[in-house]
Amino acid sequence: MGTMVEKSDKRTFALILLAQFCSLLGQEVLQFVLPLYLLDVTGSGARFGLAIACGFVPYTLLSPIGGVLADRTRKRGIMMGVNAALVAVLLVFLGFKDTGDPFSLVVFATMASFVAQALYQPSIQSTVPFVLAAPDVPRGVALVSQIGSLTTLSGPVVGAAVYGAVGLVPVVWVSLAAFAVSGALVALAVRFPCEPASWEGSALAVVRDDLAEAVRYLRNKPILLGGMATATFVNVSAGALISVGTVYVVTITLGLPAAYASFAQMSMGAGSLVGHSLLAIAPRYFSLRRSAPYVGGIAAAMGVAAWALSPVAFMAPMAVFLILTASYAFATMSGGLMGSCMLAELQAGAPSALVGKLIALFMTLVNCATPLGQAVFGVLFDVAPAWLIALATAIELAVVTVVWRHFLRRRAS
Repeated sequence: MGTMVEKSDKRTFALILLAQFCSLLGQEVLQFVLPLYLLDVTGSGARFGLAIACGFVPYTLLSPIGGVLADRTRKRGIMMGVNAALVAVLLVFLGFKDTGDPFSLVVFATMASFVAQALYQPSIQSTVPFVLAAPDVPRGVALVSQIGSLTTLSGPVVGAAVYGAVGLVPVVWVSLAAFAVSGALVALAVRFPCEPASWEGSALAVVRDDLAEAVRYLRNKPILLGGMATATFVNVSAGALISVGTVYVVTITLGLPAAYASFAQMSMGAGSLVGHSLLAIAPRYFSLRRSAPYVGGIAAAMGVAAWALSPVAFMAPMAVFLILTASYAFATMSGGLMGSCMLAELQAGAPSALVGKLIALFMTLVNCATPLGQAVFGVLFDVAPAWLIALATAIELAVVTVVWRHFLRRRAS
């Protein structure tokens, strides 16, 4: 059984979106500001990077468990519990801020935020079929993704503004208030029908069996498997190139101030937000089965970036920066649309008991590909010019586009 309701409960869904926005905004603010605070206090780039890595690792490893919990426990309880736990963590952080070791405290709070995100996101995503009827599910999935992109874009901006103006403690209180509001919204106003599956046996056995069940389901869904593989290729190439290369290219290759890198990142966040919005605005026109052009758009954007960076372009650094920013924004827009279509396809026909696990598997696969791609591109930028790396990425994605288009045509025939 895919959808749990025949009529959409739009009021409940709106409240879920509001609760999601508050909680994810608080998490994004913390994940940006806390490592920055550590850098300011210690002056150590190594500790700064280690603090971020300590957060990312549990996020990647716990995403599958978040999916299992979303299906085997009450989603409303997870949403409330995560926010309550984050409030408690921040109270501990504030209590020991002036007496404890800054590195230990920052790692503690940062890891808690990433763990919360790994558990929270599958629960939010998997609520969609329980509050929206089948025709509204794709738009609902896109709106949930849109909120995620919006908080990713606005969290660092809010955090940097508050931290720069009044320091760390008010930032922590802002995040704490966001978690409290999110938890209160869910506790007082969110209700939807959801009967969690029974929990028998050890936790490890349950997680293993649930994920095996999700994998067995995917074996008979070649479109979903192909979509996951394609999205992973996109993320391990273009996603990693953009995340690693933006700062390097802007500051080293073009010789521009670091502030320009933040402008480029904001434009890419806006592009991702537009991509998610397209599915929300016009769900009839976008789907995973029509997604080959989305991958082709990313390949084209990488090609334009390669041309702008190449010696034959003969352009001033500012002109290259503007073209590069526009290209990357178009790539993240196409990638955001591809991701939303993938999540919508996962939820549209899957049994309700598998939705959370399928989302978690997808997120884990893509997230595990990210550090691999980042490590590879980090090495490549030391040994090859940026334009050549972008060109190779464009060619790779062009091949992926052709293969994915051929795959989709065969399945449609």
